[in-house]
Amino acid sequence: MHGPSEARPVPLTEECIPMFGIIQVLLSRVRKRPAWHFTAAAFVGVGLGATLFSITQHVSWFVGWYWAVVTATTVGYGDVVPHNVIGRIIAMATMLTVIPLLAAAFADWSSSLATLHLRRMLGMHHIQAQDHWVILGFTSLIPHLVPDLLKHHPNVVLVADDIDRGHLPDHDGMELLVGDPTNPHVLAKAHLDEARQILIVGPTDGDVLMTAIEAHRLAPNSPTLAVTERANAVQALRDLGIDAVDTQSWLNTFILERLEADAAREVPPNAPT
Repeated sequence: MHGPSEARPVPLTEECIPMFGIIQVLLSRVRKRPAWHFTAAAFVGVGLGATLFSITQHVSWFVGWYWAVVTATTVGYGDVVPHNVIGRIIAMATMLTVIPLLAAAFADWSSSLATLHLRRMLGMHHIQAQDHWVILGFTSLIPHLVPDLLKHHPNVVLVADDIDRGHLPDHDGMELLVGDPTNPHVLAKAHLDEARQILIVGPTDGDVLMTAIEAHRLAPNSPTLAVTERANAVQALRDLGIDAVDTQSWLNTFILERLEADAAREVPPNAPT
């Protein structure tokens, strides 16, 4: 029977309960990616090595984890070392399994981040946006329009084919989606149905008409403006229920009016003017 001044030892099994709980949660969230598998396997290897080391070397569970992490990360301070054959076997097994797993995990994560950055530069990533402006198509006016547009609205998505991002401003709110704006699969990535405003431009009225018809089919309730050169194209679009203007020279004025109207709608009724 332990006296009042004696500390009751905590069984090792009770100490290990948090570790196994963490491992269970981690494994339940492993996804179908090599990096997740490598990371989870490395974490399990570190936990197993820490547990076995603490048991065989008669050290606390925390010291066992400290040794396992120092060993797995190849730091090797040398302040905690195995003192018998079984401890050295555990050390060799930990080093031969966990270190390659961590290297593979870091390599895969780095590759994923590099791929994501490349896809973002090329406009191949999936846009996640709501209440945003979408510009379908590209003309010489767009590089001059986008900076003014970004001053009023922080999220703009441009969908265009064969475009140099160097012509566009470097802004966090500017998303470039490279692809044919008449392709429904490309348009689906721009979330047209959640856009605040859709602006359609193009080198020819035929391109504008085709893009407008497809955009209106996918997002009939989203406000849409198409810019054409000829009055008959404007009338054809209006017959389809799509707002249109017949010259690009009016574009800046029209959009700024839309932005001011949007800003006015967002001001609370009791706000001071």
